[in-house]
Amino acid sequence: TGYDLIVGPKGSDLQLVLSSVYRIQPPIENLPYMYLSQLKKDRRVTTAIPLAFGDVTEQGAFPIVGTTSEYFEHEYAHGQSFRIRGKRMNGLFDAIIGAEVARLNQWDTGS
Repeated sequence: TGYDLIVGPKGSDLQLVLSSVYRIQPPIENLPYMYLSQLKKDRRVTTAIPLAFGDVTEQGAFPIVGTTSEYFEHEYAHGQSFRIRGKRMNGLFDAIIGAEVARLNQWDTGS
């Protein structure tokens, strides 16, 4: 999957992987931001990228994932990188819409 370590709250290890990597289980609660800050300061950690789950879109009930632009800069599987049309996320309120969500809602770049 391209992940060496997944950090999450107490609960089922399997559910953590299924919800955060494969998005096929309900998400476990999110960790407080201070844990991300601690991981980023740890010299053993090369990359720490936050993922926050829980909300869905009003139309179609698509999952909303909170993250940073760094998420899209890494391969999600060996040799597989995200392909993004338009601008990359760089502001606090920027968003990236998945291809399936855009197609079903008839949205295009910039809409």
